[in-house]
Amino acid sequence: MDKAHSEISKHAIMGLGMGPPLTEALVCRMALDLALLHGGGFMSKADIKRRFHEHVLGLQDRISAQLMALDPQLQLTEDPWKREALEGGDGGGGRTRAFMGEVIENAGVNTSLVYGQADPEFLKRMGGDGSAQMWAAGISLIIHPRNPKVPTVHANFRLLEVGKFFFSKTAVA
Repeated sequence: MDKAHSEISKHAIMGLGMGPPLTEALVCRMALDLALLHGGGFMSKADIKRRFHEHVLGLQDRISAQLMALDPQLQLTEDPWKREALEGGDGGGGRTRAFMGEVIENAGVNTSLVYGQADPEFLKRMGGDGSAQMWAAGISLIIHPRNPKVPTVHANFRLLEVGKFFFSKTAVA
């Protein structure tokens, strides 16, 4: 395995070299925030949502920078997008980032922040508090190295609020 592929393998296994693995960092941060909220602490729901969204955007930037450092030939295509709310008007949006390069065959590091009126059937399935509004933010990544011996990474982290918070995560390497 050449040096570049060895480096990406090491970084994929260690959470792209950003300290603890992504799942652990996100879970710890959200557990603290949710404990403060539900324990009568000082963080409002608005603060939790703002901090989570800021964290997701920062995470997207750090992962993108690490990918660019690992593969100098990496080409980035960014596509900001907007979502129309169910009731019309602004419903949020996100940033889609697609990468192709020499070491990284292809990758996507995408963020979203969506809000507005939610479909009543969706709310019923989620067991919300009767509020017709929803808010969700998250990051999704898919990283396919060119070398078949280097692990592929697929991960999604989401915070959803439909009156109460739900945190979901999936990660496969």
